[in-house]
This record gives sequence, C-alpha cells and structure tokens, in this order.
Amino acid sequence: MPTVRKNVGSEIELLLLGARTRMNDEYAERLATLAAGRLDWDAMLNAATRHGLMPLVYQHLNRVCPAAVPAGVLSKLREYQRRIAALNIFLAEELTNLVRILEAQAILVIAWKGPTLALAGYGDLSLRQFCDLDLIVRRGDVPRAAAILEARGYQLTPALNKAQQKFMLRTGCNLPFTRHERRLIVELHWAVAAQHFAQPFAPEVFLEHYRETVINGTSIKTLLPEDLLLSLCVHGAKHLWERLSWLADVSELMAAEKNLNWQQLISSARHSGCERLLFLGLRLAQKLLGVALPSEVEKAIKQEPGVETLTDEISARLLTEDDQRRGVPGLLSQIIFQLKARRRIKDKIKYLRFVVSPTDEDLRLFNLPQPLTPFYYLLRPARMLVTGGPRH
Repeated sequence: MPTVRKNVGSEIELLLLGARTRMNDEYAERLATLAAGRLDWDAMLNAATRHGLMPLVYQHLNRVCPAAVPAGVLSKLREYQRRIAALNIFLAEELTNLVRILEAQAILVIAWKGPTLALAGYGDLSLRQFCDLDLIVRRGDVPRAAAILEARGYQLTPALNKAQQKFMLRTGCNLPFTRHERRLIVELHWAVAAQHFAQPFAPEVFLEHYRETVINGTSIKTLLPEDLLLSLCVHGAKHLWERLSWLADVSELMAAEKNLNWQQLISSARHSGCERLLFLGLRLAQKLLGVALPSEVEKAIKQEPGVETLTDEISARLLTEDDQRRGVPGLLSQIIFQLKARRRIKDKIKYLRFVVSPTDEDLRLFNLPQPLTPFYYLLRPARMLVTGGPRH
C-alpha cells in the first residue's frame, strides 16, 4: 500500500488507490471501505479532474463497489469517461493522420506521451486522460512541419512572427499549435525540455533511437522505454509534479516494461545531470502509489543527496486538499526547489538561465523587432515578478 495512506484525507487516499490500471484485493477492499464511508464526493470529483484521473477512478469504482457510489456521482463519472474516451479516439486518429502527412514529406516524427503512452503503459486508449498531441521532430525540420500543420488548419498559439519563432527555436523546446477554436492542441517539439532546464538526451541523437507501434493501421515511432521514462520524470519535475496522473504514467510504464535497462537509464541520467530529476519521479511513484523499485534503483536513490527532501516537499503539496495551501509555490520557492533538484553547479547555473529565458507568452506581449530580441531577457524577469513564477 502507499506509505502515506494514514496521513491523508479519504478523497485523496481514494485517488492514490485508483491511480493505477491493476488493483489487488487489498487495494480493492480499502477502496470499497472509503466509498462506503463519509466521503465528500464533490471534492473527490474535483480532485480527480484536477489530477487527470477520471478514467481510472471510474473504472475501479464501477467494478469494485458501484452500489456504494451515489447514483449521480457514478453517472457523472460515466459521462466524463465517455467524453474522454471519445476525445482520445479522435486524437489518436489525428495523430495517425499527422504522422502520415509529415512522413510523406520525409520528416522524422516521434510521438511523445498522448495515445502512444496510453497504449504502451495503460494498455487501453481510454484509460489515460490527455488533451493534446506531442510530436517531436528534428530542429531543422520545425519550419517545414509548422507549415504542414498550418496547411491543415492549425494556427501557432500565441501567434509569433518569423523572428520570434527563430528566437524560440534557439531557446525553447516546442511551439504550440491549435485548431477548432483552440480545442485541438498539437505541440511541435524538437526536445523534451528547454536546453537550460535539462538536457536528458544529446541534441538530435536520441531521435535516431526509437521503436514503433501501430495505431489504426499506421506505424508510429515512439521513444525507447528508458528514454520515455526519463523524459516523463523530467517533465514532471519541470511542473513540480502537480498532477498524480504524471506519477501514474511512471508507474504504469514501469509495470508494462518488465525489462527496463536500469543500469543504462541511471548512467544516462547521471551523464546528463538529470539523476535527481529521475530519482525524484521514481521515489514519488514508490511513496505515493506503492511502486516496487529494483534493488539497484533503491541503492542509487539512497546514495543521491536531497532526493528524500524533495520527495517530502512534493508529497506534502500533492496530498493537501486545501486549495489555498496547495497552490503553486512562489517564484523563490520554485527556484530553490529546482536548484536542489540538480547536483552539478553548471546545471544549477543553466537552470537560472532557464528562469530568465523568455517564453512564447513573453514574446507575444512584447513584439520586438529582430535587432532588439536580446531585450526579451530584460523583460522576462519583470513579467515573472508580476505572474509569480517561471511558468514555461
């Protein structure tokens, strides 16, 4: 069982139990007990939505103890699940269409997270809640890929001119495109994280190593399991692990991939300076979701200073039900946390550069001509003081 079981409210504990595809008898018994008790169902629904766990929670409540769930609540869960399943099917179809179009133009494209992770980790397209598509292409192919998306009706959001797009290609990791009044989102990546936040893989090189899966009769390239797991931990750390569904991704991928090369993964993370980001994600999955870690991983985590402190900090916020206490940490707290999540001095310095690196929103607000683009680095800190954090 998750080690925090006795330290949280019933609603959050139910989410921790439900954040998985497989449930043993002990978990099922506890879930039924919670559902039959004094549960604030509205709070549970809000938390399940916030943490992206609606499909999994519905599946377990409907299978284990449907009679204990108020009819109105079960109906809401069923309707949420129906809508999520329909959206996921639509997004999977759009993914296959985009891959075919891009590859027809000799553009290497790798699908990240989204439908491919739902199938690889969860074994069911409808069980993972997501709302966009993430496509990774080579940096040099971004302009052509962007033009193809625009020809298909997508718009860069926020709108950026050519000079601003070139600026983002130098400093960022993706450009977001939307269609259907921003209801359909495709993020065009050339890396899984901005170079100054973390660089878990050598630029361009990791795109040469992939595996393929088939969706709707179309072969889709995806990251190797070890690369995918590391990228998920980097992504979660970037956003301070504010959703339990991101830990469920880590847990389900580990459960599905029985032959992960842990030695290679740990070595790769250490080489790139991402070891604490990796260990944080794994330790959180162990502590909050009861994931079993191999002995070599346990040993590596124990030898890495600061991981337990970071884990406790994230856990405390994730398990807090009060909206005001759970809120996003302030600017200084975020920076301190991220600095502690890096061992090497050079990576700490790079992160500080990331903090002041302009985002697409900064560029949208201040439309500077190309010769003046360096001034974005002066405008960025001022905007951060207003917004309260480095929201990249």
